[in-house]
Amino acid sequence: MRQLECVGLKCPITGLLSTTLQDRELLLVGQGYFLNIVSNNKIIDKVQLFTASKIHLIKSLHDSDYLIVGGKSVSLIALTSDDCGKAGIKIKLPETIFPDWIWDFCTDHHNFYFLTAHNKVLKTDLSLNVVDIFDCEEKCILYSGLLLPSSCDTRDVTVLSGSVFSKVIIWRLTEDGVKSDLPVLHSLQGHDGVIFSVQFNADKRIICSTSDDRSARLWRVNFTHKPGDWAHADIQLVHSLYGHSARVFRSAFLFDSVVTVGEDSAVSIWNINTGKLERSYSDGHSGAQVWSVTISTPSNTLSSITTGGGDGSIRTWSLQEPKPVQLPLPLESSPDDNPKIVKMIRDKTYILTNFGSLLVFNDDNKLIFTHTYKVLKNYGVMDCNSEIMVLGSLNGTVIILSLSTLETLFEGQLIDGKIFSISLIEKNKIVVNGINGLLVEFEFNTEQKLMTELSRGLLPESKQRWFAAARTWQDYTIFGDRMGSVHVYKNQLRLVQTFKKLHGRNGVTDIQTLSNSFLTCGRDGTVRRFIKSSASNDDHIEELSCVQTGVDWVARSLDPSGQQIIMFHGSKMIIKNIMDNRILADLECGGGHRSWDVSVEDKMKGSIIYIKDKQVFKTNFLLQRNMNEFCGSHSQTTKTITAFRVGSKSFIATGSDDTLIKIFHVSDKGEIMKKASIKGHLSNIKCLESISISENEAFLISGGGRAQIKVWLLRLLETDHGDEIVVTAEHGEHTLHGCDKAVKQPWRQVQNRVRPDPETRLMSLAFDKTSVTKHTDKFRIYVGCSDSVLRVYDAADRKVELTHEIEFQDFCILCTKRFTCNDKEYLTVTTTAGYVHILSCSKHFQSNTPPVVEVCKIKLHQSGVNCIDIISVDDTKNEMLMVTGGDDCSLVVSSIKVVDDGDVVVAKLWREDKAHAAQITAVLFSGKSVLSFSVDQRVCVWKEDNNCDEKGCESEKKLFKLDSVKCSNIADIHSACFINDKNLLICIGIGIEIFAL
Repeated sequence: MRQLECVGLKCPITGLLSTTLQDRELLLVGQGYFLNIVSNNKIIDKVQLFTASKIHLIKSLHDSDYLIVGGKSVSLIALTSDDCGKAGIKIKLPETIFPDWIWDFCTDHHNFYFLTAHNKVLKTDLSLNVVDIFDCEEKCILYSGLLLPSSCDTRDVTVLSGSVFSKVIIWRLTEDGVKSDLPVLHSLQGHDGVIFSVQFNADKRIICSTSDDRSARLWRVNFTHKPGDWAHADIQLVHSLYGHSARVFRSAFLFDSVVTVGEDSAVSIWNINTGKLERSYSDGHSGAQVWSVTISTPSNTLSSITTGGGDGSIRTWSLQEPKPVQLPLPLESSPDDNPKIVKMIRDKTYILTNFGSLLVFNDDNKLIFTHTYKVLKNYGVMDCNSEIMVLGSLNGTVIILSLSTLETLFEGQLIDGKIFSISLIEKNKIVVNGINGLLVEFEFNTEQKLMTELSRGLLPESKQRWFAAARTWQDYTIFGDRMGSVHVYKNQLRLVQTFKKLHGRNGVTDIQTLSNSFLTCGRDGTVRRFIKSSASNDDHIEELSCVQTGVDWVARSLDPSGQQIIMFHGSKMIIKNIMDNRILADLECGGGHRSWDVSVEDKMKGSIIYIKDKQVFKTNFLLQRNMNEFCGSHSQTTKTITAFRVGSKSFIATGSDDTLIKIFHVSDKGEIMKKASIKGHLSNIKCLESISISENEAFLISGGGRAQIKVWLLRLLETDHGDEIVVTAEHGEHTLHGCDKAVKQPWRQVQNRVRPDPETRLMSLAFDKTSVTKHTDKFRIYVGCSDSVLRVYDAADRKVELTHEIEFQDFCILCTKRFTCNDKEYLTVTTTAGYVHILSCSKHFQSNTPPVVEVCKIKLHQSGVNCIDIISVDDTKNEMLMVTGGDDCSLVVSSIKVVDDGDVVVAKLWREDKAHAAQITAVLFSGKSVLSFSVDQRVCVWKEDNNCDEKGCESEKKLFKLDSVKCSNIADIHSACFINDKNLLICIGIGIEIFAL
């Protein structure tokens, strides 16, 4: 096996710097030990700078040179440009490792100065060789610091040290030859926690310090002697900035403002003169910590803020403040004439007033057309497509206009009585909703200006018997009514199916269609997707998925995939990416109960038009951007992973402490693309398993905190543009003690009942994948739990039922794994006591038949056995090879043999007591090699060594020797898996990393 090579990475973004090269805007990104150059949201070059250290500081020197710092490691690089203008990275000085952690550096063009974590400054030559060491009289540990070269002719260096004792200590290196116990010039006190960052704005003479105490503080510096003379300076605290709900990690100055970011995922902008919070993005990285921030000030656009999160995402925040513009309505002569309906089509705005006037404004908000339709006075309904507009009146008259010429193409009475709703369901097909639920479908010939009635039907009886949204899909017509029901009609408006009050009593708001599915939105806060049932040959439609958005009013989906939606919350309109749980825009508009419309271009910018206080306002806005190359993963530690295939594509599913399951597509090159985010668990997710059941479907089983287990059906759907989306639906669920609603009882009963271990966690699960297909009636799931019980569940008919609770030992179960040997099914169980138990599995589903029987027990580790893998030996049917890793840092390889009478014999073959420096959390067989993963971030490859005679071992014993070690970018590794058909290895923890084998 050759050296592991990292080909895909999602881990915290710990270093950012916005810069330019030949007037080209670039972003330098430090992720793990890799430095990336990003231009136009794409990575154009990437290089590994360090062996194991993570980049945390990127700083410009002069021209195109940059010094990169990560932990104790330092490297000097230069940005280059080829003949085509493509930027690249050239390493001028490779990794140099210093004896202490480096917090900051500066240069006087003759030497480098490095501030270390022990409040010392290392002076080096330009080749990074240490020539002098300076220290302060105050001995302390630093969590941050800043070095400021002298602004005078001297070569003095001023040190601003952020200490663990809640102080910013200011001291100075001078040319007088003194190197030890240099005096403290100033000690800035006021914080109540360690100092995480120190920044200085020389123009404003402001110091900003951020701290563990959830605050940032601004200190004004008044140089009493001469500028830059810190020995003669008066420093006063001017503002204490409280607004973050957790630790504040970084800050950056921006004109008259300072930007702070931290552990609470918030991005806050403060006025440095008043100390007031100007703007805050409360969930900047979907709950993940924000580790880095940089300011971009391009010459041709407004400045923007770029932040790097603990979820591995990079996001850009525009500083453009959306400002509503009032459209000049020519209604002064008619005080009772008010705007009633607004629409935006391409670059024009259409307004229908109470007196029946149609007003058209261009993109510059100038009135270019006006016409009054008397039949629309006091009432009108409207719908548009890209070519025509249809208007419905109180007496059944319909008006059709050409949007290109604004010519009236048709005007005539089509039905008797009021038109409650009207919709252009196809290019030239119109559906009119009249009294008593009447539906009439017409076709309009634009050339002949002729209207032809096609069919009639009725909406089912309800309190408000008219539709709020309508679309055609395949050979169906879908209606969503004002009472929340979804109705499916076929030829001649024949009702074939109704989903009654699916979206609650406030109604359906939008319908979007793909060739193979359609989705609906409603004022119950859900987005639901439907498909034609594959289980029947009739016209039956089934609900495939339901996504809870977290708000009550989902107004529209911006695309048929349903990933970006428009919501209303109070008086605000919010555009949200529900897969990333990310707010793209947040605008004040007075609420959604009046007429409004939104237009979005290229997922970058948009406009909203709305009615407020009897006036029409238009607001242009920019969407918050997320770099596709850095789309991020989980906001907290990823605990479990499983790999599976759907059709020809490979996917991984990951579960995390953030209670989410995320589905990623993995390309042949190891690139990771997020496809779905599943929300439904009450607590963290500890275990996942998966199995493909058809060309476009897979089952996913998840378990975790609150003893909750869920079965999900994943389906791969192709969009009309050739892209693919993953749609998920819950296929069964069980919670050991039930949800709060299910167990609600009178208080007298509750106070007399003791519930055993309500926080039981499902630690690991296993099932027989060979027995599961799309048409499987029932399959069995074995789950190891934290309360030492092995629980057995049966999944069938969209239900998960607990059938057995087996107590065969007294320790927390950490791992479960099934294997087949000698045509018999076995289950391996590991515990915190260091034991490995092997149980024989029964294939019978009767409740009175024990599902497992213990056949072997052996102690292989001193403490917990965290991981296990099992393979067959040379295709033999009665012998398996097992590798285990434990909390005792040891790696053990054993053989499992099944003898003729069915007994199982486990023999220890090889043991390495110090395989890692910390507990081993994942082990895998790869051919004749073993891979081990640990919290120490090392990935070790152990090759089989058959030189037994030289080592004096028995011939049948197997020995392994360390072949190679790779330091992973992932901290706190929890699990790993293979994608065998692509020769890819994936490990997870605080992030996701993919290696090519």
